[in-house]
Amino acid sequence: ARMVGFCFDSGSESFVSPREVQQIIGWLEGPQIVGEFNGSNVNEVRETAMILGLHLVQFPIQDSTEGFDKIEQPIILEVTISPTDTLADIQQRLTPWADIAAYYQFSLQKHFADLAAFEGSALGLGGLQQLLQAKPSIVDLNITADQLATIEDLGAEMVNLTIPADDDAAFEKAEAILLELNDF
Repeated sequence: ARMVGFCFDSGSESFVSPREVQQIIGWLEGPQIVGEFNGSNVNEVRETAMILGLHLVQFPIQDSTEGFDKIEQPIILEVTISPTDTLADIQQRLTPWADIAAYYQFSLQKHFADLAAFEGSALGLGGLQQLLQAKPSIVDLNITADQLATIEDLGAEMVNLTIPADDDAAFEKAEAILLELNDF
């Protein structure tokens, strides 16, 4: 894994406390550490990132960019894509963030079960490919190992895999995908 993310949104079932993250960081070697902030204000993001020595921070796209340019770590800007979003819609939302975000993460799994379901959306694969060319990007979508080639052909830098801790079948699926990702 190139990056390992930890959710700092206390309202999420994926929440990990900063203290727990500090302990985990102590034994991790290699991947960059990402702090995922969903409901935090800019000052909380900056403070937590500084204290923990996070490499990157991630948060959902906001209405205002105010203060986010003061965050020292590279920013992964999460953009949720809905079935009706067009290329123009998403490009308009991204424009104020173009000089602030280092990466875009296009989150598709909230509205699409898999890549096949996404293909019929207003954006479609062609629109996603254009977005992926704007800057290094991550695609967050439930995929199968055989769909990785399609994601790679579109230009994604990375694929985000979320694995529930108590789902053995998901771990097996992720293992198959990770074996494919060695060549990604």
